[in-house]
Amino acid sequence: KVLADEEMKVITEEGKGVQRITKLMDPATATGEYIGVTLIEADAAEELADALKTTFERDPDLYYEDGYQELVNRGFTVDVAPIGTVTWVEIDNHDDLK
Repeated sequence: KVLADEEMKVITEEGKGVQRITKLMDPATATGEYIGVTLIEADAAEELADALKTTFERDPDLYYEDGYQELVNRGFTVDVAPIGTVTWVEIDNHDDLK
């Protein structure tokens, strides 16, 4: 899939996970796309909740993924799990189902 401006793009680093996650990235510089699936382990929940709160208080119009970037900025490792080469489509609304 070719990334466009709309996608939530990521830069990852081997052994270090997500280094950057944002829509505001040149698609050509991205490692790939965040597809919106996250496993949150119990021991990360409190720190994630605080990062999300901080992000919301900074700007309530930001995306929840900006909270993940806040975690990364704090030194937290956000691991990745590549899905490989598969056909998939993002569905945001009923029109996407047509």
